[in-house]
Amino acid sequence: MSGEPPLASTLPLVNSLTTSRRQSLLSHKEVYEVTEHDIQNLIRLKLSEMGCAVFRINSGKVRMADGRWFDSGVPKGFSDLIAVRDGRIYFLEVKTETGRPSEEQVRFLAAMRDRYGCVAEIVRSVEDAVRAVEGTGKTCSEG
Repeated sequence: MSGEPPLASTLPLVNSLTTSRRQSLLSHKEVYEVTEHDIQNLIRLKLSEMGCAVFRINSGKVRMADGRWFDSGVPKGFSDLIAVRDGRIYFLEVKTETGRPSEEQVRFLAAMRDRYGCVAEIVRSVEDAVRAVEGTGKTCSEG
């Protein structure tokens, strides 16, 4: 390792994190684990800077305090982030370096790509997300 903080390329984005999380991520003295949530936040910031509208989608069910179930309304496997720019839509499933997508996530991404012609990718870094958005993505209407 060169002695440079591991996230040096995204340092301006890291600065937007909470102070304690930023210190944890950039510390030379401790071993840290970058979480999926950290990566999502960095991607949201970067893609917003690039002119994308970026939405974080929480999926699944949760039991409310009164015992009722709340369902987010999106199908199982729905992507973590949706970005829109210049008439194109990007479905981004965010994973850590060792994270594995569920079968539902893989099927959802395949359907968005194959059936609707959208860009639908598993991304593990800000750089992966930027490549997905700057790549040869089709608009959904171009199918």
